[in-house]
Amino acid sequence: MELAAFLPLLFVRMSLFALWNASPSRQTQREEYNSENVIDLLEALNVTRGGVRGVTKVKGQEAGLVAWRFRSRTPHLMLPREHTLYLLTSARGSLGLHLIGQQARQSTATLLSLMSRGQMLLRLVSCTRSNTLRLEYPPHTRSHSDTHTHTDTNTHSLLLPGGSPFTGGGWVQLALGLEAQRVALFTDCREEMVVELSQPDEVINLRLPLDLQVTFASEAKEPNSKFSGSWLTAEISTHAYRRRPWSCPNLTEPVPPPTPRSETVLMVGSTPPIMLLDESVGVANDQPQRVVLGAPGRRVQSSALTPVNSQTDTHTSHGERISRLEERLDGVSTMLQMLKNQNLELTERVRYLESCECVRRVCVWEGVEVESGKSWTTDTYSQCTCTNGQVHCTSTQDPCSSAPCLNGGVCEVTTSDLGFVCSCPPSAEGRLCEKPLPTVSTQVPQTSLTD
Repeated sequence: MELAAFLPLLFVRMSLFALWNASPSRQTQREEYNSENVIDLLEALNVTRGGVRGVTKVKGQEAGLVAWRFRSRTPHLMLPREHTLYLLTSARGSLGLHLIGQQARQSTATLLSLMSRGQMLLRLVSCTRSNTLRLEYPPHTRSHSDTHTHTDTNTHSLLLPGGSPFTGGGWVQLALGLEAQRVALFTDCREEMVVELSQPDEVINLRLPLDLQVTFASEAKEPNSKFSGSWLTAEISTHAYRRRPWSCPNLTEPVPPPTPRSETVLMVGSTPPIMLLDESVGVANDQPQRVVLGAPGRRVQSSALTPVNSQTDTHTSHGERISRLEERLDGVSTMLQMLKNQNLELTERVRYLESCECVRRVCVWEGVEVESGKSWTTDTYSQCTCTNGQVHCTSTQDPCSSAPCLNGGVCEVTTSDLGFVCSCPPSAEGRLCEKPLPTVSTQVPQTSLTD
């Protein structure tokens, strides 16, 4: 089958494409995508382009800001596969969630759901009716790789302190930092709330499987879980938030360890360094958002404003560059392994379909479909048969050439078992007109009259 021959070629092309995109020479063209530690869910799900049914543009939290109103008829929004693959290859055992939204009163909704083969891995649920915000996940004793073979109804439900910040009905800014043994919650400009998970069965398993499904503002196949309200911002980070990703003038928070976003970019030969700022929130040295990484030998990164020819900074930058390249290669290796598995599954599926008895191929003869195994005779005395979607014809002799009809019978070619029929005259009968009939005299005998 042509599809079976095409699959290996498709696999090779996808593998080469993945390696090409991960190469340093492509980095400058892909900084806006590969260097992002944050996935904009509204952008990735086509919400900001107005391409989702049941979502409308509304006024945001402040004048000039645009938000998006979600209604009950909004479909389940599942993160596209390319973004999920990036999340799989970038996350290192932690996740972050940043939301700015407004939830309807007296409602219950799933804000984010992670699933694998129909089994729940992680779920964040907000209920403004009962004023609760809970994080649900299966026990750590069950690995994600076994979700398709085990059904565990024993689900942890972690009630986050402070209740649901959406209960008041106003706009809320929320950030969540998820780690295996630690959950950090940031709400507006309130104090940080941290939940430590000390028990072994309370640990959150954040080793994400290859068949991960991420659903925003609902849970797949659960219509009652849909979010009703408005979203201004919805982002998922490949790293847990250790501090709030926005500024609060009333709070003085400790400066976090150096991160890719707080790094200084120094071009070789340049004099003043450039500090990375996020104009959207006006915060410098914030949570990891964008990693600036160029070709080897062209850019030097340091976390201090020191001369570029510093030997210590050079060694540090080389170590960071090597570390990031190793992480990128690990991600490519994971992607290639997944492509190999998918290629094997597709090949087995094609082989099954080719041998499946329920799939019967048909032939087309003079515009008419003929089922496989059927035979017919053409006007040119050819016997044709449909076999596996192809017509095979063999020439046959004219059945009337041997004059099979007797006693003056006329031979006519047909599709009967003999290939002909005999039209018998009135003086004969039988299949071959082989039985003569006695003739009946129609003359009236003459009689003489005597006196």
